[in-house]
Amino acid sequence: MPACPHRSSCALRLGTFAAMPSLADVYDRLYCRAAWSACARCAVMARLGEQRVPRNLFPDEGGRAAQILRLG
Repeated sequence: MPACPHRSSCALRLGTFAAMPSLADVYDRLYCRAAWSACARCAVMARLGEQRVPRNLFPDEGGRAAQILRLG
């Protein structure tokens, strides 16, 4: 699978993860370069747009993403 199309502009990667390189590497391997279609951030972005993705939404927070999507 190709890398996430938002990988280079993801606010989480550029912000929060910039100070946590070890954690950034884990999420990068699991989501950004592999299963980005399962990323909570990508799900919200696809339906509501990049501006509606909370800066602190982690890729594995599918339940939180579902709640955001329900509220619109």
